[in-house]
Amino acid sequence: MSITTSILWGILAGAIVLGCGDSGELEDCSLGPFCLSESSSPAAVCGDAIVDPGETCDDGNLIAGDGCSTDCLSDETCPNGTHDESVGEACDDGGDSETCTRNCTISRCRDGYVNSAAGEMCEPEGGVDTLVCDIDCTLPECGDGYVNRVTGERCDDGNQVDGDGCSSKCRLE
Repeated sequence: MSITTSILWGILAGAIVLGCGDSGELEDCSLGPFCLSESSSPAAVCGDAIVDPGETCDDGNLIAGDGCSTDCLSDETCPNGTHDESVGEACDDGGDSETCTRNCTISRCRDGYVNSAAGEMCEPEGGVDTLVCDIDCTLPECGDGYVNRVTGERCDDGNQVDGDGCSSKCRLE
């Protein structure tokens, strides 16, 4: 046997032992480098239409915005804890947080959504003071330091003490 033939047989034997399972026996390698046996499986491949361990989804392609992200780690739904810009999410913290709503929008007062995690207690209808909500997304209350004229307040000095220019009923003294 020539040196070249010996080297090739050595490489082939090493491939069988290292590439096709732990037994060292020749197994079905008809798929090229993916040697299949009961004890081994090919590596996870995103985009092959098979949801492998570690993948959330696999729709058979690598197209973003179609219900499965290009890395197969997000089903592109809101809220799922993964920020998917391809489907229009501004953020995604998996629910309400100080900065993001469960609708995957940036949390801010007067956005039409009450986000209690951000300290909002209400949303002022039409973006103006109402009987039930101050424009800063807090409940109207005499003594809160904010004058809500819709509720009848004429002053609000941040306390409910009479005799200091603004009464405990938020009326000028």
